[in-house]
Amino acid sequence: APPNAAADRLTIAVDTGAGILKSGVAGEEGPRHTLPMKGLAEAGDARPMQAGVIADWDALETYWDHAFTNQLGIDTERCNVIVTVNLFETKDSKERLLQSLFESFAIPAVFCSSPPVFELYAAGKENGVVLGCGSQSTYAVLVHEGLPDPRTQMRSHIAGEALDAWAAAQLSEAAGVEVGEDVGRHFKETAGLVEEAQHGQTDGDGQPHSFTLPDGKVISLSRGQCARLAQPLFEPQLVGEASGGVAELVRQCISARDRDGTV
Repeated sequence: APPNAAADRLTIAVDTGAGILKSGVAGEEGPRHTLPMKGLAEAGDARPMQAGVIADWDALETYWDHAFTNQLGIDTERCNVIVTVNLFETKDSKERLLQSLFESFAIPAVFCSSPPVFELYAAGKENGVVLGCGSQSTYAVLVHEGLPDPRTQMRSHIAGEALDAWAAAQLSEAAGVEVGEDVGRHFKETAGLVEEAQHGQTDGDGQPHSFTLPDGKVISLSRGQCARLAQPLFEPQLVGEASGGVAELVRQCISARDRDGTV
């Protein structure tokens, strides 16, 4: 191939999250497609990710194939791919990921890095502390000159799915009837908010939020009830975890770098 062949090919960006796979064309404002990482008919009950890292390679390839073929409609042999790799994947796992893309999909050129690096790039930065909350894990890491510092990687399993279960429990208590985690997730995504203490608002302040249950029953929730949906991120003991919350993750991340005495 001529030297500029790689530059002439379409470049696809793929963010392989534990909860959602996002795909699109590099350089565009946002992803063209999203794909929940469970429930795909071709994969059966298999979920590619567990605890935020790859657990089922066959299932992962099935989801990738669906994104490439059915959603993007591309010929992978004619595209470059930028792909995210979880911060906590092992070296062997990262090598297998590249092998899969090269051998199973015949992709000619691949660039991979972890989400916090891309998140800083999107903000026009190469240095900073990144706090990320995904479907199955929450992490903090210091990125220096575009590279995550492995000494500063901190992780908690209190993340999106744990909040779904917490939201379902809170909604069940308010409604007086048990609801599932799918309903809890919808409740979290539509009613969840962060309390704005600096504005002097309290649990009883603000407009109540109405939520319709699957059976058609409408319940009214206070601002304080909605604000508590994210509280396990800050107080993991609410869901039976002894670890610190996100503030502690960030503190540990920065302290790990400080102990080394380097910048």
